[in-house]
Amino acid sequence: MLNIDLHGIIAKLGNDLGLKLSLDEDGCCQLVIENETLINIRCCHDDGLMILSQVVAEDLPDPVSYPMMLDIMDYALGPCYFQGGNSPVIGRDEETGYLVMYQVVTASKLASDDLGDLLAKFISAGEAFAAMIEKNSAAFEPEADPRFVFGAGGNSFILEG
Repeated sequence: MLNIDLHGIIAKLGNDLGLKLSLDEDGCCQLVIENETLINIRCCHDDGLMILSQVVAEDLPDPVSYPMMLDIMDYALGPCYFQGGNSPVIGRDEETGYLVMYQVVTASKLASDDLGDLLAKFISAGEAFAAMIEKNSAAFEPEADPRFVFGAGGNSFILEG
């Protein structure tokens, strides 16, 4: 168990935001941004980690374009290349089907006193990714855009064009 005061870090973050934040018995708390964006914060005391998460889409569009799949997979490598692992990642919640952006914040980043800035960047990244998904979902027309198309509801993918 690492000697990191996650309760104190959450309280300081809340103070910096003008809020009273505290962790529940499971080490979690939530922030609602502008009455629409829900940010979940989960602290792992044994590992000295904080995990931020937010839903960026309720589902993938069907069909999913090849370029969108590349964007999602590229995002998954972010922690390998940026900020010492403190980088957002996209995943799919198997139970709900939601696309979730999450970020594991390491002990060294938690100790650096810029958690408010990290949180702001995380929220902005989620908004940008959600907008990209929405834009690509609305603009995608298989007849006008020949490329691989993955069927979200089935096991096959279609090569058009």
